[in-house]
Amino acid sequence: MVLMLFLSSIWLLTFFISKRVEQEMTAQMEQQQFSTVSYIADSIEGQVKLRLNSLSSVADIITPELIATPGKLREFLRLKPILRTLFQTGVVVILPDGRGIADYPVLPGRTGALFSELEYFKDVMETGRPAVGKPRIGRFSKEPVIGFAVPVKTSSGKIIAVLTGYTLLTDPTLLGSYKNFAQKDFADILTLVSPKHKLIITGTDPTRMLTPTPNTGVNPLFDRFMSGFEGSGVAVNSRGVKLLLSAKQIPTPGWFVRMGLPTDITFAAIRSTKNWAYAIAFGMSLLSSLFAWLLIRQTMRPLYDASTLIEDITDGKTPQQNIPVSQDDEIGQLIRIFNKHFNYRMGVEEKLNQSMSLLNATLESTTDGILVVDNAGAITSFNERFVALWRIPKAIIDTHDDKQALEFVLNQLKDPNQFIDKVKELYANPEASSFDVLEFKDERIFERYSMPQKVDGKTIGRVWSFHNITERKKIEKNLLDSEERFRLAMAGANDGLWDWNLLTNHVYYSPRWKSMLGYAEDELESHIDTWKSVVHPDDMEPTLSLVSDFLEGRAVKYEIEFRLRHKDGQYLNILSRATVVRADDGKPLRLVGTHVDITERKKAEQQITQSLKEKEILLRELYHRTKNNMQVIISLLRLQSINIDDKKTLQILEDTKSRIQAMALVHEKLYKAKNLSRVILGEYIKDLANALMQSHNPDMEQISLHVDVENIGVSIDTITPLGLAINELMINALKYAFPNNRKGEIIIRAGFKEDKIIELTFSDNGIGSHPKVNIEKSESLGLKIVHALIVLQIKGTLEMIVQNGTIFIIRFKDKDILEGI
Repeated sequence: MVLMLFLSSIWLLTFFISKRVEQEMTAQMEQQQFSTVSYIADSIEGQVKLRLNSLSSVADIITPELIATPGKLREFLRLKPILRTLFQTGVVVILPDGRGIADYPVLPGRTGALFSELEYFKDVMETGRPAVGKPRIGRFSKEPVIGFAVPVKTSSGKIIAVLTGYTLLTDPTLLGSYKNFAQKDFADILTLVSPKHKLIITGTDPTRMLTPTPNTGVNPLFDRFMSGFEGSGVAVNSRGVKLLLSAKQIPTPGWFVRMGLPTDITFAAIRSTKNWAYAIAFGMSLLSSLFAWLLIRQTMRPLYDASTLIEDITDGKTPQQNIPVSQDDEIGQLIRIFNKHFNYRMGVEEKLNQSMSLLNATLESTTDGILVVDNAGAITSFNERFVALWRIPKAIIDTHDDKQALEFVLNQLKDPNQFIDKVKELYANPEASSFDVLEFKDERIFERYSMPQKVDGKTIGRVWSFHNITERKKIEKNLLDSEERFRLAMAGANDGLWDWNLLTNHVYYSPRWKSMLGYAEDELESHIDTWKSVVHPDDMEPTLSLVSDFLEGRAVKYEIEFRLRHKDGQYLNILSRATVVRADDGKPLRLVGTHVDITERKKAEQQITQSLKEKEILLRELYHRTKNNMQVIISLLRLQSINIDDKKTLQILEDTKSRIQAMALVHEKLYKAKNLSRVILGEYIKDLANALMQSHNPDMEQISLHVDVENIGVSIDTITPLGLAINELMINALKYAFPNNRKGEIIIRAGFKEDKIIELTFSDNGIGSHPKVNIEKSESLGLKIVHALIVLQIKGTLEMIVQNGTIFIIRFKDKDILEGI
């Protein structure tokens, strides 16, 4: 009986101890597994928030002006290194109509693509809040990515764009660290699930990346995880494997992390220990009570000690440590397995510490000042940037006195009461977020953000972020001033302004550009097709040809006239000038120019042209009639001379005819000339001299004529007196220079000298005049006429040289000389 009681006691003790060990180790494994999955979930939650906050901080400084200028917007994105670090496949700015206008790095096809049907774009446009998209294979990167999107708002809260960044699923800072948990024996240890999209995002089993979740009812515990449950349990997965499962929700993107280990692996040590315990009990039962009692006592002692130590570790009475292995048996194996799991947990905690170290490094590397306080308002953490921004002395920081630090902060602000009121408001609403702007007495300006700090869904404090925007505000003010000056200048110039984005074909048309054509501000679209729809068909091809030549460098300037159709159907004459904006590599980015309405000027030019044509016709008719009238006078003089016998009178009439002929020749030349105000000197002198030779020198072999005169355009005011003077010199030479049929030569030369002076030389090799003749006092009527015509009328000089005949040198200036006509 005693033996039976003893053996029963042994069996009961064996059962109790094994059950206790099983319960404690199961609870410990579930706790360790849930701690591991919680650590992973918290890490992913932090990385998601980091990306959304980074996008939001960039979106807050994107202005409507940048949205209107995609080239500058792309350069702005390029200068944000944190975006390249967090979003490997780049970021893109999407307009409210769903069209992408700028991305960096540039992926072919992304700029100009439509994103309006994507869920994260719709979520941001509908809620005005950041959103995390459905994980998918990127349309342009062709790699598995997650999209993060935030609104870009104006100061009034209007959404003017959506800033979206794409992170690779393999990014080690977000999800790529899963591979650290992979095991050869069982691949499907960890999975990241999106309940909203019923999608397995990724996991340690690469074959499950971006695959659908199991149907409802296949795995009840998984269904609870999909509904938001957090915790651990045992279930059979969709592949028929019994697992110890743990799950932790990730609130911001709405995902959860599921960790599962096969129970065959997880509980193998427990089952082995129980089996060994029962085997030992059975063997001991066969021995004598004494040997049984001694053997059981000796065998079970280490297990009891191990369970006691495990309980003390669980209760926190003893520091975490490996359980000593005193013997190499089943109990020792159980303890070794426990130690293995214990070391695994310590590794997880070490990784958690590394993650915290990375987080601290990130906080210290950011340009924002970060302050963390608990629910009571006491400071729990801050980075060095916060101290630098607020210029808090080290002596105050070292005291850890919250009130002293707050007093120092308030003394710097223009409105400390507003600061305090906002703090009180947020502490009264622990779940609320906040954004406002702080102004300092020394003109500094900070943006202040605040969000609740949560652990396991419970608010334990508040995180404050401060960003110095002083320089940005100065730049914005200068930009606004510059834009106002530009607007006033354009309004004063009354010209239409256009700005053509060559990458998107978007064109800005100023209000004056539209009103010039009779349209209101909202009646014309901002596109190049708007211009094409109103330009005259005959003017489109030459205008676009000039644009092409100008952009490709074949034309040095862009200035062209064309016609645009007014709203009332009439065409306006437009003078367009433009300049090109190029990238660093010379690629044209924008064409910016002005339109000037020159319709009235064109009408005036046409009227002037018509008037000039009419006056030209009248003037030609006047020259023609004047010449005809002079020919009539010459004819009358010729008829009159028939009835006169007196030689002297006949000579006077003949001389008069020659003079009239010289003047008539002027009007004949003007009538035939292209330029009605000028006569070509060379042609006129040749015709005049030849005519005089024919009328006064019947024997052409006696006296020869040589004319060498440049083609100089001379005004009518000069040519008439000059022609009369040449007429007198020719007649005088023909009459008196070659008496008794003496042979000789008359030479006339004319051309430019220095200072645009025309020099005309008339010479003959006849008998010559008396060397002492004074032209001014000469009794010769011809010389008197020549002197009066040259000196008094055309303000020239007249010089006579008697040498191997007679030489007359005439120098004069014409008021409007045209060379080379």
